[in-house]
Amino acid sequence: MENQDLIEKYLRGELDDAKAQQFRQQLTKDEALAKAFAVEKEIHNAIQLNVEANFRSRLEKLSTQPSQSVTTTIPMYRRAWFLAASLLFLIGLFWWSFNQFGTSDTQDLFAQYYETPTFSFDRSGTATPTDFDKVVETYQQKDYSQVIEKLSTTDSQKLNPKWILLLGICYLETAQFEKAVVTFDVLQAKGSLLDDAVWYKGLTYLKMGQKEMAKTTLQTLLSGEFLVTPKRKERVKAVLHSI
Repeated sequence: MENQDLIEKYLRGELDDAKAQQFRQQLTKDEALAKAFAVEKEIHNAIQLNVEANFRSRLEKLSTQPSQSVTTTIPMYRRAWFLAASLLFLIGLFWWSFNQFGTSDTQDLFAQYYETPTFSFDRSGTATPTDFDKVVETYQQKDYSQVIEKLSTTDSQKLNPKWILLLGICYLETAQFEKAVVTFDVLQAKGSLLDDAVWYKGLTYLKMGQKEMAKTTLQTLLSGEFLVTPKRKERVKAVLHSI
C-alpha cells in the first residue's frame, strides 16, 4: 500500500525533486516496484485518455443540442458560464497531459537532437571491466542490453566516468529512462563529464515528455557553472527555444 501511494504521487507530480529522485533510484534497485510502476503508469495514461475522450464527447453533445430545449432548462447566462468553464477545464486537462506524458513534438525534438554517441576509450586511470574489448565491441554492435548486463554489475565507484556515461546511454537506447536519469545523476555527482551528463539527462527528460524537467536541466548548461563547448551551447539554445 505504501508503494502504491508513492507511485500514484509520483505520477501525479506531487513529489518534490528530492523525493522524486529517491523514487527513481529505488526503481533501479527494486524489480517488483519497477514492474508495479510500469503497470500503474499504463493505467494512469489510459485513465487520462478516457477522461479526455468522455469530456470531449459531452461537450460535443452539448454543442449539438437544440437551443430551445437547452434554454428551457438552463438560463442563457448560466449555459454560457458552464460552457466557458468546461472549455477552460478541457484546456487545463490538455496542458496537464502535455507536460506529464509528452507529445509528438517532444519526440520529434528528441529525434532531431539526439545521436547515439561514439566513444573512444583508453585503459588508463580508473579500473575498467576485465573484458574491455568485448564491451566496446558489444556497444559498437548496438547490443545495448549486453553492455548493461556487464556494466550494471560493476561497482560504479570503480568505473571510469566514461563507462558510467556509456551505461546511461545504453539505458536511454533501451527505453529504460528512469535508470538513465539516475545513471546520469551519478555521473554528474562525480563532477566528471558534466556537460555530457547534463545534456543527455536533459534529452532523456525530453524523450519522457517531461518538458519542464528537460528545460530546467538543459538551462544548467548555460549557467556558466562548468565548461561547455560553443557547439553544445548552440544546440542547447536551439532545444530550449523549441520547447
